[in-house]
Amino acid sequence: MRFRTATASAGLLLIASALVAGCATDDCDGNRNTLPEAGFYANTAAHPKLAIDGLTVFGVGAPGDSLLLDSAVNVSSVPLPFNLDAGSSTFVFRYDQAGGLEDRVTFRYEAQPYFVSSACGVSYRFHLKGIEHTSQLIDSIAVPGDIITNAEGENIRIYFRYTEEEGPQ
Repeated sequence: MRFRTATASAGLLLIASALVAGCATDDCDGNRNTLPEAGFYANTAAHPKLAIDGLTVFGVGAPGDSLLLDSAVNVSSVPLPFNLDAGSSTFVFRYDQAGGLEDRVTFRYEAQPYFVSSACGVSYRFHLKGIEHTSQLIDSIAVPGDIITNAEGENIRIYFRYTEEEGPQ
């Protein structure tokens, strides 16, 4: 009788361990760092995706090093880390090949935390309240759905003025 009880207890312990281990293996796949990705596009239908040479991008008023791109070549997107505490983030796009012209882009938003999982922790959704930008080379900016999440891929589309002969204007 004692052998049966020990065997049954060991069996229950093994099953419980497997269940706990099964619950604790929640892997955190994908982009869980809530870095909105901005892709570059021409404002014409003929050339939807752009690669830009000589692009420098940095954040304004960001703590520490806010340089995101430094005279980058053949770049078609950039991650834009939003400030969780400020309610807005501003970025400067400097075009080295256009004589150092600059555009400023400001995103105004409400950051909403949400629990992803035990492995991933908390992430944020950014509910856009508005986008303002200068228009040296940027034509327009679009955010489908007005919510930026940590989903893989582009959350923001930046459209540049573009001509066939000269590229981004």
